[in-house]
Amino acid sequence: MRISTAEDEAQIGFNRRENAEKDVAALRAAGKLKGPFEPRVPVLAVRDLQGHLKALLVSYACHNTTLSFNQWHGDYAGSALAELERRHAGATALFVAGCGGNINPFPRGTLELADQHGCE
Repeated sequence: MRISTAEDEAQIGFNRRENAEKDVAALRAAGKLKGPFEPRVPVLAVRDLQGHLKALLVSYACHNTTLSFNQWHGDYAGSALAELERRHAGATALFVAGCGGNINPFPRGTLELADQHGCE
């Protein structure tokens, strides 16, 4: 196996301690979100010796709290994993929650938003 790393970025998170959720859209548009936030999405890829992708490990420092209903669903991380496995048939995708204790996704509240965040 061959292991490689890469990095991407996501902008769905915001610091919930420093920003009122009702103000996030305007603050984000103005580039004025407050508080620490980590947009990096580290990725670890595992390929066999022929170069076929076998596994992806992705991480993002943001709570999986897009959804607030009691229904079986993996939130944005589950949607992201399903999308990665769809794009890379035969590979297994795994998610690790990063250090995002004060970070929530935005916007949130619907299944459609969880799926949208997972594909960003």
